[in-house]
This record gives sequence, C-alpha cells and structure tokens, in this order.
Amino acid sequence: MKTNIHFGILALWLIFLLVPLTSAAIPLSNSNNQHNFSSGAANTNPTTSNPHPHADSPDNLVSPGTSEICIFCHTPHNAAPQSSLWNRRDPDSMGSFPVYGGQLVIKGSFNVTDATLHSQYNSATFPYPNGASKLCLSCHDGVTAIGTVLDGTAFNMLNASNISAMNDPRLVIDLAVSHPISFVYDSQVLSDVSQVKPGQYRLPTLIDVPLDGQQRMQCTTCHDPHEDTRSEPHGLPFWRHNTNTVVSEFEDVCNDCHLADKTGPPAPVLHNM
Repeated sequence: MKTNIHFGILALWLIFLLVPLTSAAIPLSNSNNQHNFSSGAANTNPTTSNPHPHADSPDNLVSPGTSEICIFCHTPHNAAPQSSLWNRRDPDSMGSFPVYGGQLVIKGSFNVTDATLHSQYNSATFPYPNGASKLCLSCHDGVTAIGTVLDGTAFNMLNASNISAMNDPRLVIDLAVSHPISFVYDSQVLSDVSQVKPGQYRLPTLIDVPLDGQQRMQCTTCHDPHEDTRSEPHGLPFWRHNTNTVVSEFEDVCNDCHLADKTGPPAPVLHNM
C-alpha cells in the first residue's frame, strides 16, 4: 500500500512539473520567442507577421551565424561586470536618454522635501538609466546592433535591415513617454508621493512584480525578457504575472502599485507618479 501511495505522489509531481498550469508564454527556447535571435528562430513574428531578425546559418564562416540562443545577451567568459555574465556593451546613447516628460514627485516637480534624494531618480548616485533597465537599453536604444556582442563576435543578422531602428517601436523605447524607470520605490518614496497623491499608491505585493535588489523599479519589474506573452489575448510583450487570461493580468500588475480610482480605471494615473 505504501508503495502505491509513493508512486501516486511521484506521478502527481511529474504532472505538476511537465504540464503548464496557467501560463501560455513562449519560452526563449521557442523559435517564435521574439528575443530568440538564433539561426533557428522564426523568420517572421507569428503574431504581427513582421520580419524577425535572426542569425545566419552557423555554417556561414564569412558572415558568421549561430544556433546559440543565450549568447546575444550572455557569455561565460569576458563578460561585462555589471550583471549576469552580460555580453553587450553599454548603449551607444548612454547619458542622452530622456526621463519621463510629465510631472513627477520623484523628480522634483512638486514641493516635497528630499523626494528626489529618496527616489534617486536620475541622480549622481545612480545615473539614469541604471540596473536591469540599462541592460535592456543595450538593444532598445535604437543604435546598438542586435548582432554585435561584447566578446567581439559580429553575427550576420538576417532581416535586420527590415527594422528602421530610430522609429520602430519594436526596438526603440522612448523613455520620455514611457513609465518612469530606474528609481527607488520604498516606504520613504511612497510617503513622499502620498503627500501629493494620498491613497493612490502602494508598494508592490505580487511576488512576480519585483523591484531590483536596491528597491528600484526597472523594466524587469513589469517585463520578463525570457518569457514572451505577445501571443496572449492582450498582446503585451514579455509581460510578468502571466495568468493566461485576457485583460485582468495587465490590470493586476498596474494595480499592484497604482490603487484603482473608485470612479474609473487606473490609466489616468499610470504616468503621474
């Protein structure tokens, strides 16, 4: 009897490990993942039908390609020191990225003493952008080529010419009109913001909507660069807290910091922190 119970428990664990329970996100190993730039990647985005840049065949020795997936961001040797065996150089336009264009307590738009000091938003201590967001912008700056990595290899990228870098939203993130990033969001910053907008914000509670190790909100707070959710009904790329539902998970992530207004959705305050 005990043996049967043990086999039953083992079978349940195997089912749990092998069968996805809720998420239908596309992993990086899948050829349709839009961060998969290997030679085995899909030629087009199956959701938008746009040409997808990917490496040439690894057999092409004149213009090298690769079947490796991780190498476009990571390398085991000669990596950049900042994070995660990083295989990309700093963005070419580092130092010229715009901060969010609207009014913000955290950048000193209101008379809240030491709010900018507490948030460290575009400060001398943590130049903007920083952390994981800086790593994201090593591709999404619209200047640095996807196929050029830190270890000196320059991959021949097929379909790369189909991306008009400086105005293509698939590649360029305009931080002037995007959610603020690279700022500390702790209890002190929440207190600063609450002086201007009481009861409209809280610290994040969802375990899969993380701040970084220094309590800063980064691109990776809302996006997971490895799991592409673009094919989900809502179409949000690499969205965290993927529950394979329609719109609710989008609202869940936003509402984890933004308390929804009782008279309407949280959209009006998304960029007004």
